[in-house]
Amino acid sequence: MSPQKIAISANFTIEPILPTMQEMLGKVEIRHEIEIAPYNQIFQQLLDSSGSFHDNLTGVNVIFLRLEDLINRGDDRAEFSQSDLEQIRSIAFELTRAFECGENYKVPLYIFLCPASAAIADDAELSTIFGEIELTMVAAIGSLSNVYFFPASAYFSRYPVKNYDNPKGYALGKIPYTEQFYSALAIEFVRKLSILSRKPYKVLALDCDNTLWTGVCGEDGTDGISFCDSRISLQNFAVEQSKAGMLICLCSKNNEEAVWDVFEKRHEMPLKREHIVGHRINWELKSSNLRALSDELQLGLDSFVFIDDDPVICAEVQQNCPEVLTVLLPSKLTSIPALLDHLWIFDRLKVTDEDRDRSNSYKREAERRIVQELSPDFNAFLESLELVCDIAPVRPETISRVSQLSLRTNQFNSTTIRRSESEMRDFLKDDANEIYTIDVRDRFGDYGLVGVVMCRIDPDAINVESFMLSCRVLGRGVEHRIVRELAQKATDAARRFVRIEYRQTDKNVPIRNFLNDIGEEYKVDSGEKILFELPVEAASMVAPKSRAATKIPKISAAVRDQNTDTKEGWAELHAAYFEIAASLANRKWDDQVISRHDVSRELLETDFTSPRTQIETRLCSIWESHLKATGIGIHDDFFKLGGDSLLAVSIFVNIEDEFGLQLPLSALIESPTIAKLSGLIEAGKTGPSSKYLVPIQSNGTQRPLFCMHAAGGNVLFYRDLASELGDDQPVFGLQARGVADKQETAHECVEEMAREYLAEIRSVQPAGPYRLCGSSFGGLVAFEAARQLRKSGEDVEILALFDTYAPGYLKQNAAKTSGLGNMLQRTINIRNQILEIRTARARAVFLLSRIEKLRVRLKRRFLWKKNQFSIQYGKATGKELPADILRNHKAIEKALQTYYPTGYDGKVTLFRASEQPKNVDADLYLGWAKFTTGEIIAEDVKGSHGALTVYPFAKHLADKFLPYLIDTKTNGNRYPSSVA
Repeated sequence: MSPQKIAISANFTIEPILPTMQEMLGKVEIRHEIEIAPYNQIFQQLLDSSGSFHDNLTGVNVIFLRLEDLINRGDDRAEFSQSDLEQIRSIAFELTRAFECGENYKVPLYIFLCPASAAIADDAELSTIFGEIELTMVAAIGSLSNVYFFPASAYFSRYPVKNYDNPKGYALGKIPYTEQFYSALAIEFVRKLSILSRKPYKVLALDCDNTLWTGVCGEDGTDGISFCDSRISLQNFAVEQSKAGMLICLCSKNNEEAVWDVFEKRHEMPLKREHIVGHRINWELKSSNLRALSDELQLGLDSFVFIDDDPVICAEVQQNCPEVLTVLLPSKLTSIPALLDHLWIFDRLKVTDEDRDRSNSYKREAERRIVQELSPDFNAFLESLELVCDIAPVRPETISRVSQLSLRTNQFNSTTIRRSESEMRDFLKDDANEIYTIDVRDRFGDYGLVGVVMCRIDPDAINVESFMLSCRVLGRGVEHRIVRELAQKATDAARRFVRIEYRQTDKNVPIRNFLNDIGEEYKVDSGEKILFELPVEAASMVAPKSRAATKIPKISAAVRDQNTDTKEGWAELHAAYFEIAASLANRKWDDQVISRHDVSRELLETDFTSPRTQIETRLCSIWESHLKATGIGIHDDFFKLGGDSLLAVSIFVNIEDEFGLQLPLSALIESPTIAKLSGLIEAGKTGPSSKYLVPIQSNGTQRPLFCMHAAGGNVLFYRDLASELGDDQPVFGLQARGVADKQETAHECVEEMAREYLAEIRSVQPAGPYRLCGSSFGGLVAFEAARQLRKSGEDVEILALFDTYAPGYLKQNAAKTSGLGNMLQRTINIRNQILEIRTARARAVFLLSRIEKLRVRLKRRFLWKKNQFSIQYGKATGKELPADILRNHKAIEKALQTYYPTGYDGKVTLFRASEQPKNVDADLYLGWAKFTTGEIIAEDVKGSHGALTVYPFAKHLADKFLPYLIDTKTNGNRYPSSVA
């Protein structure tokens, strides 16, 4: 089964939802791919015919919308003006109209309206205004068949997060909710997504004693049993399920008369006898009674949910009827309502008129069976029914029911092709295609829309691609009437045949028997499918031959046999849903909600050493919280634990809060363990001796290499490259202003950056020749620093750019690429990393590292876009970017956007990543040719943009870079072994 694509768009930062979303999708085993649209691009996603929403073929499109964010009020949290409110109303109206695009999508469109900020919720007037806007949107969207709207009120109470509002996070990074609420929102989304991934349950079978009531009616008597609030809530739940189309049955070891006496005399019961469609009240095994109900209702056991209070009985049903989803009620009665509320299997996206009438239709069916038994023969029975069968072209308002039949009908379904509402509409876009619906009624009542025929009018025949009929009308001659009607339509259209396609499944034996009965001699078997090619003359004469030929087939035994070998599969599926319900029912929503993993000692290659001091204990707690891990020792390397510069930011913010001490991120280069960091804290070290200069590797006799920071501002990502360049090459990083001193902000001008960085570079190396390099944005800074050095008469020996795009290069050369192409490229990047690791053990260790990271944050495919630092941080940590980091990043972004250098007359060595963006026209020099009059040397290096300097690609870059660094001209003028 292909993965479901989840295309997401939101008008606030939605990335913190992803860790819990990934975790819950794994629990219900939904294979998936997630694609997040750029921030606040909802209109664009809805209207762009080549966007991810329109390209989605397999999953769901989802919008997370907060009404107050429809307008941009900056970071100001002042009161809403009348103009603001009118603008929100206007945009909401336009957005509601844009939602109509969802009718043309191949997959459903989910819209989650998210709760307003506390400032609005606590203001009665504002809350009323926003509520009215929401109601207007709900009313307008209600008529759309492929669009599903989930107001906050529909799910907010299900997850009692007390502190859901996050005004600080909103001000810093448009993150309006706490981590706990993002998790709750993720769970609710996966809950709604799971509806698309499973077949619906149709029967709710209930025990009676100590389930529907407290006590044993046969012993305590009708007046001796009692009803607490939890028992009443279960009965109310059953009544609501009945209204939504679930068939309610009783399955109880009891005296039948005593049970019905309770229903008759205990008027406080919301569940009445008229709600009960079937029952087995006796002393037989519950599994045997459930099988009997399955036969009676002609529904497979995999359509049943059974609720009981007795663990022994539940175990017996699970053993003998594994297809049935068995729910054991909690012994703590007050937990029952929450458990039922979190049982996802009862959810439906829509409730049709047929759903609402289903219980009555099954009761009418029981009356028909009585008449059938009393009729002298089958023809007399059919005549007594006074059956009316209306066959007509599908109407727009019935598309939902037609789709529902295609998804639910198994036995009398010629091909069992499943189609969503949008796929039904797509089928009709071909003028040669037709969909006919079959409505049936008789003297007992209206069956409703019970059948569908999907066909194509070809030159010689009406080709029936899908022929489906509800089992409720089988054995009434309806199927024969449909074929005769198709024969008449073929005759009217001057076609010679009615051709019906049949594809065999485990359950559609009834329609095969029917087709064999009416067209055995016209059958053509091609192996993959069978065609019944009936001449119109033969098709117009089909009729029930005998009672035996048309009686309703008994299929339950076949279904049970089919599932004999899948007990483990059913058990795992049911256990997953029950485990989720039990977990959510008991969850304290202000606790940590993301699970943690145990660190791998094999991966770390170190023994566990527990904390020895209070500082080490507190640091362990901080690391485990941010790395989402347990069992971290004081000598475990931060980077081997899966840490990177993003998580380092989060951890160092926490360290500052905990110890009141500001440590630079560069401290992790020389102190990557808890034990070493603890030493820095104990010594009270608060910052580096230099403002920008960070010694990554101080020793060596070669001229030092100066590496400029990328958009994130820090230089940790040069650590792997420095190691690969060898012990004789000193390496220094230039971090952004504001990293060491949080009271400052990064430069907003590349020229100014370069000027100040060069001042500190000269403190280490007073005179040239100089060696400068930079990755991504850092290449721009290195280029400008080299330009300023040359202008002042200094010699630049090396200017190395690591996959740095020249200003304007991407915009000038951008071309459209598909989401599939992006996904494929990300897969290739990861594959190439694995292939470049030489030994099997090293590959295994690398894979373990990747798995560790996947479990604590997002899949790496979300982290390749290195220029989106703020988004990456939210994805990696589920938190807002700290104010100082966000401020610095915005400044660097401004510097990037405004930098357009004059010419450079020196040599440039460009190391190009082998994996270049597919949506950019290829240029060997990445746009740098027009900015330099000197020589440009282009070297291709394995890897992808922003990843050249880190493992495993750092070694390939070092191999290509080292020949340029080996200085054969200065043997008599080496630098001392330490230049720090």
